[in-house]
Amino acid sequence: MKKDVSDTVMDRLNIDRGVRDLIRQMWEHDCETKASCEGHGVKPAYVLLSQSGDGWFEKNAHLYGLRRALNGSCCESRVVGNVCGVCGAGIRGNSVYRGRIVQNPVAFESDVTEVSF
Repeated sequence: MKKDVSDTVMDRLNIDRGVRDLIRQMWEHDCETKASCEGHGVKPAYVLLSQSGDGWFEKNAHLYGLRRALNGSCCESRVVGNVCGVCGAGIRGNSVYRGRIVQNPVAFESDVTEVSF
């Protein structure tokens, strides 16, 4: 996906600018995201993930400062959409990752060019 095309899509989807590089990377790896927020300097950022694609995000989420919200015993009784209404962990096959976002710790793959000497 070209960067300028995805910016247009992200504008239409109201994806926060602070998580766009991450969302681009996730889309490159066939991850399906349902919701995201940069936190706006007040709350932790989060990403609601419904399909993990090729597993890239699970391996690299920590580089972006995000950790998976683990399910607890509360998750079966207080359902709000795709997350637990108590702890905020993903349910029904969804995963929630939260934390203070680290901007672009991994270069956007289509921006990387091979250099030979």
